[in-house]
Amino acid sequence: MPAHYLILFVPCALILVNYLYGVKKPPLPPAPPADPLIGHLRIAPSSDFHLFFYELGKKYGEQTASRTWSGIMHLNFAGKMMIVLNNVHTAIELLDKRSSIYSDRGPLKVLNIMGWTENLARMRYGKTFHQHRRMFHDNFNKTSVVQFQPIQLREARLLVQNLCEHPEERDKYLGRFAVSIITRIGFGHHVNSDDDPYVALAVETSETLAKAGSGGGVLIEIFPFLQYMPSWFPGTKYVHFAKRQVPRVRELYDFPFREVQAHTAQGTAGTSIMASQLEAHAREGDDVGYNLVDIKGMGATMYVAGVDTVSSGAPHRPMADDIYEGMLIPKGSMVIPNIR
Repeated sequence: MPAHYLILFVPCALILVNYLYGVKKPPLPPAPPADPLIGHLRIAPSSDFHLFFYELGKKYGEQTASRTWSGIMHLNFAGKMMIVLNNVHTAIELLDKRSSIYSDRGPLKVLNIMGWTENLARMRYGKTFHQHRRMFHDNFNKTSVVQFQPIQLREARLLVQNLCEHPEERDKYLGRFAVSIITRIGFGHHVNSDDDPYVALAVETSETLAKAGSGGGVLIEIFPFLQYMPSWFPGTKYVHFAKRQVPRVRELYDFPFREVQAHTAQGTAGTSIMASQLEAHAREGDDVGYNLVDIKGMGATMYVAGVDTVSSGAPHRPMADDIYEGMLIPKGSMVIPNIR
């Protein structure tokens, strides 16, 4: 065989052998029947995606080798791959125990439109993500959190007292309990009444996140042009809801920062994480390792972590293919924890 034919034949033969006998990837998690090209787009609801995900998960969620319901399934919306986790155990196994793979966050457009920007739970994996994670670790590591136990104990006793005296208002006092702890630790503020501005802001934040939901922006992810369409255009419900929430979200960033900054300048600030950060930044400037925008962002992240009562978390994007219980979680797919 002439040499030039051999040069062509060998690579082609290798490609053919690899195609026929190469290692095949595991199957995706189960899914409902899909249409050609558009996938599951035809069955997508216009709202309440968290309920849609959960009901499908009950029907199609995979049963694992240990015969427990994993609640994991996949959906394909016109080429946008989503892996939905409807089970707490599955979410922990992937997002917590394999965090090195799932640390990257999906750029959910509906939350970006609202203004959820400098927020650890919304950041893409990279330099800023590492910086904010370090700020949290410095304040919430195993050694540091011990100092917060007296605050937690005081608020826990007050919670028990309120529940005993007003059991019919359980939800209100449980919500106030969470807000009281985070405002005291994060901002040095004592919550003493239901009229407290921090409580009001917490209620607004919970409502905003609950209405947006983890699945609320699915259509915007599939069709980004929707964010530029008028309100009467089909599928723009969440876009225009998000735009109306911008002032509310900005206040979440600005209000605690403004309050702590004012009290620090007056010398009346209580001991708190944000007050310590502002004092350190006043001494060292950005050389301290963070700037004022970072301090605002951490404050907002703490606040949201303390008041968010919705059952669904922020989407994640695996940075590499992963295998779970014999199922493929593709790199770059949107992994949504839909925990009830």
